[in-house]
Amino acid sequence: MPEVTNVANLNTSNLVGRQSWVLTALSKYTKYLVTVLCFTSKGDGPKSRPVAVQTLEDVPDRIESLTFGNKIDTRLELFWTPPRRPNGVITGYLVKCRELNQSTWLVEIELPPRSINFTLMGLVAHKSYYVDIAAKTRIGVGASYVIVIESGVAPEKPEAPHEVAVNQIEATSVELRVKLDSAQSPVTLVQWIVEGECQDLLSPDQWKQLSVNSSAADSLLTVLTVSGLHPDARYRFRVSAENSAGRGNTSVPTEWIRTDASVPSFPPERLVAHVLNATALSMIWMPLPQLHWNGRGRRYALRYWTCMGSNPDKQTLETDSGESVSIVVGDLEGWTSYCIQVAACNRLGCSEFGQQESARTMESVPSSGPTDVTAETINSTSIQVAWSSVPEIHQNGRILGYRVRYRSTLESSDAVLTVWGKLRTSAVLTDLQKFTWYQITVIAFTRIGDGAASFPVATTQTHEDVSGAPSGVYFPVANESAVRVSWLPPHQRNGIIRGYRIEYRAKKPNSSHPELSTSDESLGRDRNDYAVTGLKANTFYTFAVSASTRRGWGEAAVLDVYTGESRRVPVRPGRPLIGPSQIGDRWLMMTLLLAEVNNHSPIRNFTIQVKANGGQFMTHEELLPLGVNEFNISGLTPGMKYRLRLAASNDVGMSEFSEESDEVQTRFALPDHPPSVPNLAQHSYNSVLVRWEEPNSDVAWNGEKSGYRVWYRQSNAYTEELNPTGGRNFYIDENLYQSVDIMYPTTSTLISGLVPKAVFEVRVALVNNVGHGPMSSPVDIMLKEGVPSVVPEGLTAVAFGSSSIHVTWKSLPETDEEFENCLGYKVFYWAVESNGSTTQVKCVSLSENQVLVNDLRMYTMYAFVVAVFGAGGNGQNSSTPVEARTEDGLPGPPEKLTVTVTSQTSINLTWEQPGEPNGLIEGYELTYFQEKLVDGESKSVRVTLSSEKTSYHARDLMLGANYTFRISAKTRLGLGSEASSSILVGSQIGTPGAPNQLECLESDEEVVVTWNTPNSGSSPITAYILEYRNKDADLDSAEWISVRKDPLDRSSLGSQTTIGSHQLVPGAKYEFRVFAVNSQGISLPSSTTEFIFRETITRPEPVSAPQFYQRWWFLLAVGFAGFVVVVAVVAAFCISGRKRAKIASKEKSWKKRNNGESKPLPPEVDDATGFATIERRHPQLWGNQKYPRATTLPLYTRAPPRPSPGSILYDTDVISQHEDSGNVSDKASQNGDSDCESEGNHLAAFLNQSSKRPQSLCGATAPDAPAYTISLNGGHSVMPKYHTMRPTKLSSFA
Repeated sequence: MPEVTNVANLNTSNLVGRQSWVLTALSKYTKYLVTVLCFTSKGDGPKSRPVAVQTLEDVPDRIESLTFGNKIDTRLELFWTPPRRPNGVITGYLVKCRELNQSTWLVEIELPPRSINFTLMGLVAHKSYYVDIAAKTRIGVGASYVIVIESGVAPEKPEAPHEVAVNQIEATSVELRVKLDSAQSPVTLVQWIVEGECQDLLSPDQWKQLSVNSSAADSLLTVLTVSGLHPDARYRFRVSAENSAGRGNTSVPTEWIRTDASVPSFPPERLVAHVLNATALSMIWMPLPQLHWNGRGRRYALRYWTCMGSNPDKQTLETDSGESVSIVVGDLEGWTSYCIQVAACNRLGCSEFGQQESARTMESVPSSGPTDVTAETINSTSIQVAWSSVPEIHQNGRILGYRVRYRSTLESSDAVLTVWGKLRTSAVLTDLQKFTWYQITVIAFTRIGDGAASFPVATTQTHEDVSGAPSGVYFPVANESAVRVSWLPPHQRNGIIRGYRIEYRAKKPNSSHPELSTSDESLGRDRNDYAVTGLKANTFYTFAVSASTRRGWGEAAVLDVYTGESRRVPVRPGRPLIGPSQIGDRWLMMTLLLAEVNNHSPIRNFTIQVKANGGQFMTHEELLPLGVNEFNISGLTPGMKYRLRLAASNDVGMSEFSEESDEVQTRFALPDHPPSVPNLAQHSYNSVLVRWEEPNSDVAWNGEKSGYRVWYRQSNAYTEELNPTGGRNFYIDENLYQSVDIMYPTTSTLISGLVPKAVFEVRVALVNNVGHGPMSSPVDIMLKEGVPSVVPEGLTAVAFGSSSIHVTWKSLPETDEEFENCLGYKVFYWAVESNGSTTQVKCVSLSENQVLVNDLRMYTMYAFVVAVFGAGGNGQNSSTPVEARTEDGLPGPPEKLTVTVTSQTSINLTWEQPGEPNGLIEGYELTYFQEKLVDGESKSVRVTLSSEKTSYHARDLMLGANYTFRISAKTRLGLGSEASSSILVGSQIGTPGAPNQLECLESDEEVVVTWNTPNSGSSPITAYILEYRNKDADLDSAEWISVRKDPLDRSSLGSQTTIGSHQLVPGAKYEFRVFAVNSQGISLPSSTTEFIFRETITRPEPVSAPQFYQRWWFLLAVGFAGFVVVVAVVAAFCISGRKRAKIASKEKSWKKRNNGESKPLPPEVDDATGFATIERRHPQLWGNQKYPRATTLPLYTRAPPRPSPGSILYDTDVISQHEDSGNVSDKASQNGDSDCESEGNHLAAFLNQSSKRPQSLCGATAPDAPAYTISLNGGHSVMPKYHTMRPTKLSSFA
């Protein structure tokens, strides 16, 4: 027995407890070996030790078959085969027999278990008996095998049922009512056999036997319940009966029926979850087999929830259609396990959700900050901060530590204190500013980076302390007896300033710390200057200024001042010096040189200015204190060129700036910042494509750009060590990474050789000529499985109706090594005419190798390719697309049907070919009719048009009637859908008003008709139509005639037109009327006006272009041709005269050779003229033939020359006069022309010399003249029509 696998759903409420599962659909009384294994998304674990188990015993099935041995009137021998499924141990067979329609058993015996035959004795001849045989186990008696047989009569196969009807239809079963012939009885049958054909199985003419339960309604009518059908599938059935003699013939198949729809049979299989990042998962699954959707409205439902907790919030997503077998779930928590299930759904509902899968999102930064953050002031420079950990659901990874960010109200940037370790939840902030408010937040960080800050922000103030020294102290006034000192509040107030104190005394020689005498301590906090008088002249005094807070007097600012009149501005300082050893990457050490020191005006400070890369000088923030010869300028940019200068300041003012220093360049440093966070994309099953962006600023490089360094490793490979403070410190160990260097400016690389189905971490850093900078934040990627490399073969496509195509291919063998990585097939298809721009896809289960593609356009060529797909993506398409055309169908309606009124009784229709022709258009059928009856009748017209026609002009319509026009296209299958439109014949809404004041004016050559312009209606007038008719004719038959061929000629704008006089009959009375036309239609006609065309009118000959024979060049050519002909004729006569003598001598010699008999000479061709000569002395050459044949005529091989190409006419009258006689006589000129010396008569005289009889050239020919004659009458040649000369020959000769 093959191995069967059942997937048990995990009991999530008892993950570590005992699990259970019930195996169903097992065989009865059968031994099984059961093993259990655990599996995850990575694969199956080891199997448990097999456990043997046997299902329980049950009653047996019916015996397999029953046959008969020797059959006589009083004895019947029975043979049977044991049941196919005994379902236990057979303990015997129960054989019973009774007469038909009797209740008493004649025989009732139990036979041993090995018995396979039994003989019935004591039967009555020709009597029907009911025989029942059943097997038995210790559980009980099984199903009976029942037959009815007549003793002494051999059984016959039953006839086919003559009536089978479908009585009741359900999703998986139908009820058939089978009616038998009255000569048969249903109890004689062993079983009913029902066969079904399912159209949705795509296996035409394949009948399969179905499961049947029967119940007898009466002796002639049986009800059969057919089960095991597919929901929402098309079936038809046929029935046959079987008795002990065998199976009878089948019935006629029923009509096609469709079973009811139901929810899908089961959920999709092999759900695979793939981690995309910290907030998204991608799910893909095997498509549901086509026959198990069980209805329309196909789609999939995905359910997911966090695996933690006893009552999770389950979310559901649905796909757009059943062709979508993957979905991406976003907005998830990082580093969280999610449970996922998928179900198949249709309009009636969803199947059960399938096997549960789980996946953990990638590590991320915490989405929430620590809670319960408190700040407590310790003293004037310290604050203690405490917090609670981030809630577990928001940690999104392993918490490596915390960062305490704090900022005073006087600062614009945060200071950060990093606390390593997840369990440390407090820290002390030191070296803070005194009596200052601080804002404090705490951030947890993981391997990926910093998370969200805590909220709300904790605030506290450091304690008050003594203040710092007042700032900006100087002496604006100093003379021999008094000074004024000024100051500003201290930079570090460290509390609330209560007042200031001034101390001073004369400076003793050789004393650096003079004793000060108190002058005044009562200066208010608003004071910023103080005057001291009564001082000694030319004496140095030392002053000290201090401020007081609640904590006492603070630090004093001590300065010296000289009482005298010799104070002046400081001398310009010397040029600053910067040596090679005084240059760093972000600092410069400057040496000061003072040109002269004035002790009476001591320098208070220096102002330093810096110029970078040739820009403007910018003042440095710090002031150089007095007495310092070197100063370190920090905060510079690596690799930048700088120049420095400085100025000295005293109580009088500031000196000029010194000369600029030499330009120096700071040293290069490691890059400050990493590039952007890299973007990762899987390239193959073991390679990743890494992309990143270059920093926006070149300053981040801090040196010459060398390139980038890409580090990568399998994730979760970091280490930990003890730091000097005893805490735990996580750090990045470059030795745990593999790296690859990329030259600038490339910003991508392909990392290959990775482990499939693993998570990898990637970082990128800038590299300059000094080294590499800090790494970027890590980005993780989980490698999917590789795409299948197998290519489907044997692709075929066959039309399956007008809107479906059946596509098949060879199945992928289960033994293929890639079978486990495949989920199904994708069939891509598109209309060939679209060139693949609108490709669609059908997803097919791996267990199938065919699909019926529906909802296609009729009579359209489609192309198909198929590919295998797996969790890693789509494999390679089948090599060459296979094409198939859907069958044709009825066409759609013609498009853009437009109906336009062209006159008061005609309408013009235009249309375009149907947008869905659904085959070859063979023509159109147009029908139009009046919508309302007129005198009880309605005129209906049907017109058949060719496929090339796209317009029709309907005439003779009734003015003011509504007409409906319907047109449909036709293919070989018939007429398609109609396009229809209705319109009112005549004036429409918005058409112009009728023109008025129509007048006619006559001239010699035309009639001018004028009118007044009417109201234009809803749009401008585009044309006018003028019609007229002859009023003298019968008005019932007289038709209105349009002056122009095109009644909608838009070139005739204006309010008048003309009619040529050749269009009218003189003396006739005419009526005229005018219509106006705009975009809405035609107006009502104007009132008619009568006009009598005058009788006498000089009609000039119509002037037309001269014909070609009237052109001067043609006349010149004819004259030249005539001259050539005359010369040729004269030359011919001269040559023929010389030949006569030669001919006469030949005749004499001929007579001598023929003993004096006259025989015709053979015709002779003159080489000079090309004409055959005629012997005049032998008229018998013509014989008595009425119509000589051209092949026997000794005549010319081409037309003779003539004086003029236009002078020869063929007189049919002359020809007809001689058709009844054997001779044709010459006709004299009826015009009396006797000019026998003309060139034409010379030709006639030569041609008529056919005998030696005397005749006149200009006279009539003798009665016995030859049949061939030509007469020239006034230059016109009259010839018989049977002559071999042709007009084309004459023309060509000319």
